[in-house]
Amino acid sequence: MSRRKLLNKTRRNVACWLLLFCLPLLLSGCAAEIERPTLEDLGMVGVIGIDQLDGKKMRVTVSMPQPEQNAKDKTQTYSTNAQMLHQATMDLSTASERTLSLGQLRVVLFGEEYARETGLMASLVHLYRDATVGDKVFVAVVHGKAEDVIKAKYTAKSNISIFLNDLLRPRLATAFSPFTGIHDFIYAATDKVADPMVPYLEPQEHTVKVTKVALFHGDKMYTTMTQHEGKIARLLMDRRVVPDLRLHIVEDVNKPLVNLIISYIQGKCDVKSNGQLKNPVISIKVTLRGQIVEYGGNLDLSEADAVKKVEAAISDEVKKQMTTLIGRFQEEGIDPVGLGESIRSKYRGPWSEQEWKKQFQQAKISVNVRTEVVSTGTLR
Repeated sequence: MSRRKLLNKTRRNVACWLLLFCLPLLLSGCAAEIERPTLEDLGMVGVIGIDQLDGKKMRVTVSMPQPEQNAKDKTQTYSTNAQMLHQATMDLSTASERTLSLGQLRVVLFGEEYARETGLMASLVHLYRDATVGDKVFVAVVHGKAEDVIKAKYTAKSNISIFLNDLLRPRLATAFSPFTGIHDFIYAATDKVADPMVPYLEPQEHTVKVTKVALFHGDKMYTTMTQHEGKIARLLMDRRVVPDLRLHIVEDVNKPLVNLIISYIQGKCDVKSNGQLKNPVISIKVTLRGQIVEYGGNLDLSEADAVKKVEAAISDEVKKQMTTLIGRFQEEGIDPVGLGESIRSKYRGPWSEQEWKKQFQQAKISVNVRTEVVSTGTLR
């Protein structure tokens, strides 16, 4: 090998070694520019609100804790307009001094117009697929705009994220309402029988309350039901514990209705059907056990015969209310309590959701209620 060729080969080897030596330094220099944000750099979003705008756009509002300890407001709120939720979170990250993170997300609020016009599915599926979002995120519909609820000032409630999260937690006082999470809604919206239900919030003076239950056709809000109807629906869903029921019962057809409140209710609902999709027949048997805590009648409830008379009157009234509520569901073509599951579980042919919705409206449904009063306390 000539001296010149040897020199060229040596130069190439040196260049290769220099490149191998410098490459990690170059890469580490690039990595320093795009390193992950630290925990202190993250803005932990606790609440997301989504409202309807013209066209296909949405108004997205987020709330997160204020990083400054001495700041007057304990939370920060940001809003932006976008066509997709992910686009909104990217835009909001540029508006905030911190990088938005959904790792502490607890509540997703939808304005009623958005829930009715656009539907919840696309936004919730995006959050469902986000690995940073936990599995205990509550969903609710707001009367009016979600942005107004998030940005409002509430007396003695400095952190809106904690307040809303506590408000939507399962409690006996609000057990008329479903405690719907992201997973629950997606499951119900894609179910071949039942339709979703979520809590319905209304802003009131210096606070927000769960006032109704929002009912859905698929992923779009259709109507609402009252707190009392929510309790009756809870019984139909075989929920074992039900909030206090206030009823107006008939003790004497020639006298005014009697008010009473039955508490500590334990319910059991047994739903059976003929398993036919074309001519469905459903039989519902409900058993109630509870204590009468308030009574406005004239019977002496220390006597067994009087208690039996009241039990029969309670059964008649609850049966009437259940029949009315089920009739409303049939008329509106929604099945939020999942009565059709008794048909599908026995049906052997190919199941059609559209056919079931059609047949449900003509289904023959009977209700039977049996009440057992276990205690009347110190009532007369």
